[in-house]
Amino acid sequence: METLALLHGLRFIDSVFPSGGYAFSSGLEAAVQGEQIHNAEDLSRYVEDLFARGVGRCEAVAVGLGHDAAVSGELQLALGTDRELDNMKLSRDARMASR
Repeated sequence: METLALLHGLRFIDSVFPSGGYAFSSGLEAAVQGEQIHNAEDLSRYVEDLFARGVGRCEAVAVGLGHDAAVSGELQLALGTDRELDNMKLSRDARMASR
């Protein structure tokens, strides 16, 4: 993985970077402590999986639906999307950070 791409990914998932990105690490610390991440290759797979299966399929879709709701003025679409996104978060910490 290219270094700049890795840094952009870490900025997105790690609160150590003071960039206004997410305020939680999407379980990165737990994955390291649980010995699921041992090296840069493991970290790369973790970040790619997070983007492909987490952010790409959940948050990005919600942003698109939120935009559609704003353009059309459909508050119920926005509220329903928000509820569904909240329900997709498995851990309490992820739900609270998302809110």
